[in-house]
Amino acid sequence: MSAEQGSAAGSVISASGSRSCPACGEPLYGWAVIEPDGDSRAAREVLDRCEECGLGIAHETSDVNLAPDAQGRLTAPNRRSWQAGIGGEHWAPLELESTGAYLTPKALGLLLDGAGYELLVLRQPALGANQLWMWQTLLNAFTFHDGFAIRVLRGRLGLRNARSAPAFVVDLVVSVLAALPLAVAALPLELVAVVVRRGGLLEAEVRRLRA
Repeated sequence: MSAEQGSAAGSVISASGSRSCPACGEPLYGWAVIEPDGDSRAAREVLDRCEECGLGIAHETSDVNLAPDAQGRLTAPNRRSWQAGIGGEHWAPLELESTGAYLTPKALGLLLDGAGYELLVLRQPALGANQLWMWQTLLNAFTFHDGFAIRVLRGRLGLRNARSAPAFVVDLVVSVLAALPLAVAALPLELVAVVVRRGGLLEAEVRRLRA
């Protein structure tokens, strides 16, 4: 993931006293709260959103650092996607791709311009992590733990750090039973979303204009 939490000290403050968006300068408002599960070492994450450009950003973050790879490519979950609208606070990338910032095409363009990059190509691929995110977002509607199936498979969630043993067992059963039907629904839904430019994944090719 290439849109990362900034390291600048302090928050960007607007004239009204509220935090302002690092992309467009408009005020930020509360968006979502990501609660930790049973692991007490995990931090509670508060996210803000910009109504103008759509950027989602961690409350304690004051900047967004764009870090393209050596070929000038960067990827990010799309907060203007159908899956983000469907999931709300339970959108899969909020739990699976914690980066401090969640971009939209408009926010990405503004941030790139401010950072001295030219946007060459912006794609929303039909196949990729977005398909997995759509599936997990739909599954999140039926489980106690967001991202349950993928987190278990990645070794990030088990009985030790689950909310409770019964919740873990229920989610396991629900995930097994619902996995295939939701996959059948998620694939065409995400494909249509991509066609109407509301896909879950942004892939950009950029060029550095200035140091």
